[in-house]
Amino acid sequence: LVLINNGNVWGWGWNDYGQLGLNGDFKDYNEPVQISGISQVKTIDAGIFHSIALKSDGTVWAWGFNNDGQIGTNESNYHQGNIVQVANLSGCTAIFSGHGTNFAISNNKLWVWGENTHYEAGIGNSNDIFLPVEVPNTGVISLASATYQTIAVREDGSVWSWGYNMYGQVGHEDSNLPVQISALSGCKFAAAGSLHSLVVTNVGTINAWGNNFFGQLGNGTRTSSPTPVTVINP
Repeated sequence: LVLINNGNVWGWGWNDYGQLGLNGDFKDYNEPVQISGISQVKTIDAGIFHSIALKSDGTVWAWGFNNDGQIGTNESNYHQGNIVQVANLSGCTAIFSGHGTNFAISNNKLWVWGENTHYEAGIGNSNDIFLPVEVPNTGVISLASATYQTIAVREDGSVWSWGYNMYGQVGHEDSNLPVQISALSGCKFAAAGSLHSLVVTNVGTINAWGNNFFGQLGNGTRTSSPTPVTVINP
């Protein structure tokens, strides 16, 4: 777990892959310790075994598990305990991290790097990405990437998705490139669980789709849905 405090970063918990960014220290910590290798941090996000941070100067930094290119430096190694700058990115305004896949917004363009086993990067193939590449989807204001699916909301309120779709969590037919979910409009925020997805509309309605074995779609059933259903308003 990592926490921002006045631009400084603190971390604690499991650290076998260097996901706390303690410069080669792979010990677990049961209380917060300051991560000395980075400052002036605006936003931070974390995947399953790695972390990324957006600094106030628009650069992106990463550390932790790097077997699939999560660190974005054109290298592959089991763990990266040092904090390093993600290559070829500048002027970034937002970052998002999924299971092993990272995204950044720069100059209204969406960039991706890392794990891509199930097309969750949205670039048309399933090769892992070791340096950031552009995703063919501009104007993204909110994005969520979970286990292997990715959901993006654009400035016009439309919702686009791609990736792993065994339980209908992409919201349309399987796709290795961004495809619009035509049933949704006027949206502003995306979220994703392990095998289901959600969006919030401008009027506060929540729509969900995908796996519903445990009632995670919130529509009063336990029936999975490949298309968006409305969450019951409490």
